[in-house]
Amino acid sequence: MELPPIDLTNAETQREQIKNNKSFVRRYWMFFGGCGVLVIGLLFWTFYASPHVSATKISDKTFVKNANVICAQAMPKLNKQQLAKNENISNTQLVSRVRTTADSIGVLRNDLSVVAVQPTDQSAVNDWIGNWTAYVDAGYRYADALAAGDKKQWMRIGNESETYSQRITAFAFVNHITSCELKTVVPARSGI
Repeated sequence: MELPPIDLTNAETQREQIKNNKSFVRRYWMFFGGCGVLVIGLLFWTFYASPHVSATKISDKTFVKNANVICAQAMPKLNKQQLAKNENISNTQLVSRVRTTADSIGVLRNDLSVVAVQPTDQSAVNDWIGNWTAYVDAGYRYADALAAGDKKQWMRIGNESETYSQRITAFAFVNHITSCELKTVVPARSGI
């Protein structure tokens, strides 16, 4: 860092320039010190605090291709069932929409579960299908909690379903089944 030159011809000017230079240096170190703390915090979050979801890589390219086709056909319908940001519907309508979404995801899960897969990849695909099953089940339980007006329960189930969603998406991402990545397809309500 290069400081501006100090004019030594006048004592008053000299004191003012030194004061300005100290202020500049202080601001400089505060800015870059703050940036350093931010970077360290982000690194900590990335490697230690953020939830990490791992997924098994499969080698069956035919399964990947077929799963992509199935999801590409199903996802547009699922995404249309999502609540718009400012959409205001009754609790009864929301419960109905959540159940309809869970039904649609169940059909997608069933379609994916019958796709042929190489024996070496069967276990990983079964785990993935199991996460789809758990996600569908969570959708129905979420609808039941909404219908009962049990906010504590629907919040807990919503968080639980996020775990399954992350697992489904991680597997899809790692295996290039991009059309099966979930972008939050279940209509949600944080409060009623």
